[in-house]
Amino acid sequence: MDTDKVDDTNDLKRPTLDKMRLESLELKELNLTALNGKPINGNINAAWEIIEGAYCLVLEEDPKWHFFYEDSYNIIRCSYEFVDRLKAYLDECGVTYSEPVFWIDSAVAVREHQHIFCPMFHTFSMLAISGYSSNYFELYSLFDRVAHCFLNHQVFRMLPVINRLGSNWEAQLASSYAVSRAFYTANVATNVLHENINKEEERSKWWVEKCLGKIRKRMRAKKNTSLV
Repeated sequence: MDTDKVDDTNDLKRPTLDKMRLESLELKELNLTALNGKPINGNINAAWEIIEGAYCLVLEEDPKWHFFYEDSYNIIRCSYEFVDRLKAYLDECGVTYSEPVFWIDSAVAVREHQHIFCPMFHTFSMLAISGYSSNYFELYSLFDRVAHCFLNHQVFRMLPVINRLGSNWEAQLASSYAVSRAFYTANVATNVLHENINKEEERSKWWVEKCLGKIRKRMRAKKNTSLV
């Protein structure tokens, strides 16, 4: 009997959530803190180039990778098979990063459902990479779809809440979230994004060019090759 074939069949029969739980554990987290010795998000445009380049040059075939902006640092998570290539890329860019052993989310709600959040985080990252949310109207439309679809899928489990709030339950939940989020961000206001960021980026242009010059050439070469 072909043992491998039996194992494959058993894996196919494994419940979807069980498969997702196993796969979500196979992610490595890197925290990007500095670019050539300067705070990584001191130059937002350069930080974004690094993330976009990581996808285009290293992580394009990873169906689970995702990133997060975290004020003073950025997170990139990827499958373990891509870690060495990602590190080599970051080293070439001049990025300083730390390496938690593996991904354990700090938010309790995410940690308890980490296997489900993983593909969502990937999807949101790919929406950003695609450039869909490049202006206010598109960003608003995208957020509306994300928020509405989440609540729509919860409707069967939320009947007690819906019965209490009435027909405008979705609007009430959304407005409550907006207020609570505004309160939260006001209390953890960051000084990273400030009025003079364009001036700061102009002053630091030399180190951006130094760190990202090679990467930009590789990106241009890849785009030119794809057009052939």
